[in-house]
Amino acid sequence: LCTLLGLVAMGKHKRRIKPEPQVEMEPSFEEPLPEDFQCSICLGVAVIAHVTEECGHLYCRDCIMGALDNKEECPYCRGPLTREGVRKSVRIQRKVQALAVFCNNTKHGCEWTGEFGQLDKHLETCAFAEDACPLSVHGCDAVVCRTALTDHMTVCPVTMRLAAGDAALRRKLERYRGLACGSYVWTIENFERKERNSPVFAARGLRWKLTVEEPDDTG
Repeated sequence: LCTLLGLVAMGKHKRRIKPEPQVEMEPSFEEPLPEDFQCSICLGVAVIAHVTEECGHLYCRDCIMGALDNKEECPYCRGPLTREGVRKSVRIQRKVQALAVFCNNTKHGCEWTGEFGQLDKHLETCAFAEDACPLSVHGCDAVVCRTALTDHMTVCPVTMRLAAGDAALRRKLERYRGLACGSYVWTIENFERKERNSPVFAARGLRWKLTVEEPDDTG
């Protein structure tokens, strides 16, 4: 048996570009959120704060634009309103971005605190965030904390099948090339991973490592 099995992501590994950061869940603020910073639709913090010119009501950008797509009126006071009557509030946005928040992964052990405007950047690399298993497209439905990813890979059903010599799965992954010292590499399509290399971990007496390679555009 080979002493190292490398799983290599090829072809569709892309860096995603976000035009403006958005936090997926309501953040936990160190102090109660002032009403002056609340969206009049979702009642959460006004993300990318927008205000109406005539009546001065505050909304998240996506909340108010979505509401105006359905009906051209202010959702709060029902006065007539169009997209042209709404503007981004830089002043309020700066104050919102400066609010002190806890990490969304506090319950998993993260002790980070900082400004709301820095939360998205922190979450991208937070070691306590939960991610789907990197091999989810091949049958593993586990969602694990990043700090526990290496431990998970030792029991991941996909790596277990490979370590056990599952010929059908190996054909599905398609061996990419043989390496020196009895090591092999398989191509995994649609494999998303921010880090380029995982720690080496053991499974079924074999040593494993996950690596991301950029596609060769010359071919």
